[in-house]
Amino acid sequence: FIYRLAGFVFSLPSDAKLTPAGTKRILREAMAGRLPEPIRTRRTKIGFSSPTLEWLAGPLREWAQDTLAAGSPIRGLIDVAGLQRFFRDKILTRTAHYDDALVFWTYLNALRLTRG
Repeated sequence: FIYRLAGFVFSLPSDAKLTPAGTKRILREAMAGRLPEPIRTRRTKIGFSSPTLEWLAGPLREWAQDTLAAGSPIRGLIDVAGLQRFFRDKILTRTAHYDDALVFWTYLNALRLTRG
């Protein structure tokens, strides 16, 4: 199911996802009538940072290594060798910047969801 949902979302034009008024357009529209309007339309939501770097270097280390080593039909589209170097040099040494770790996490999950 997740790969179909991801495929659908990626196929949407940008203006279906973002508007000058804000982000999460589809989610906000889908929640009309289901959430109180002040909650559904508020723009002051605050995100939070996850300990991605610590997870990847710690409890998810083996999972990440297995994912980088596994086959995937999109391996030709992604510089897996570069991801492996980044994992070894930046993730495992815990010197990656938070934003870079999130980008790595995105690529890692793309590989994992499409593995052979």
